[in-house]
Amino acid sequence: MSAPATVAVDGLGAVGMRAVRELVGTPGVERVLLRSRRSARVTAAVESFGDRVVPWPDDDRNHPVPQVVVVAGAPGTH
Repeated sequence: MSAPATVAVDGLGAVGMRAVRELVGTPGVERVLLRSRRSARVTAAVESFGDRVVPWPDDDRNHPVPQVVVVAGAPGTH
């Protein structure tokens, strides 16, 4: 059995929110870190998906390092 994974989602438009929904229900994903230019989307996702979903601040070195990053920003931003 592999260790629980921490996954980050960068971008919370339609695709990013769908990814979060899937990740929260995926066995083996322990934590989902969220980042978006729209802070209200991060707040809404944290409130909707529960305590396994947390903000992923740019400057917080105390968060776990994600094993996987989902880049879901708007077209032309990545």
